[in-house]
Amino acid sequence: MLDIDKNQIAQNIMSIVHLLYKATFVVPPRMNCATIPPTQMQALISLKVNQSMNMTELAGTLRISIQQLTKVVHALVEKKLVVRKSALSNRRLVLIELTDEGYDLIDQIIKGKAESVAHFLSGLTTSQTKIVLEALTIINSLLIKKDV
Repeated sequence: MLDIDKNQIAQNIMSIVHLLYKATFVVPPRMNCATIPPTQMQALISLKVNQSMNMTELAGTLRISIQQLTKVVHALVEKKLVVRKSALSNRRLVLIELTDEGYDLIDQIIKGKAESVAHFLSGLTTSQTKIVLEALTIINSLLIKKDV
């Protein structure tokens, strides 16, 4: 039986995290769009996935304080990428939602990044592609169970 060192796997994962972060959240200058810093990009992606979030939920997802999030949301409102709305059930609760421009921009960025990743992965053989897909599916499943 193959002796697999799970610590080595963890170290390998940690060694690529910064590259995945860069590939996911940093917008290359060649994309003709407003300057979107990584925290704003994370907020846009979270809002796309969740449709609307209150400030506490979004701050928790981004792992930043409400005060920091207020600045992020303000910048995104100024860029017309998100809007603040009062919740129907509780007018004191502020919800953040993407605007049509926000959806268009995040879709454009995701499409561009997906094309870059697809180009990168085109160097893999069919067998390697299947292995990568299987590994990513397993890791994704574990992360969802842990609610990381």
